Amino acid sequence: MKCIIKKIDPEIEYHEFSNGESLLIKLKELDGCTAVFTDQNMGDGMSGLEITEEIRRLKIKCKIYIIANEHKSYFEEKALKAGADSYFIAPIGLEDLKKILR
Repeated sequence: MKCIIKKIDPEIEYHEFSNGESLLIKLKELDGCTAVFTDQNMGDGMSGLEITEEIRRLKIKCKIYIIANEHKSYFEEKALKAGADSYFIAPIGLEDLKKILR
C-alpha cells in the first residue's frame, strides 16, 4: 500500500504497524491523522473492529477504513457501527485510494 500512496502524493506521511497497540500509541502522539487503514485481523489479538472502537473512544480525529480479504455483509455492518468510515475488500485500487486521500 505504501508504494501506491506515495504515487498519489510523495509528501504524505506514512506509517505502517504490525499490531494495533503500536498504531494507537502513534495516533496518540500525532493527535490524529488523515486516515487509518486497518486490516480486519491485525495479528496481535486486536481486530480492526477493536482498533476502530478504541480510536473512537479516545476521540482521535481521523478517517478509519477497514480492509478485509472477503466480503461478509454482517462484518461490514459491524465495522460501520464501530465507527469505521468505510470497509474495503483487498486489494484496494489506486482510484479508491485517490478518493480517500484527496
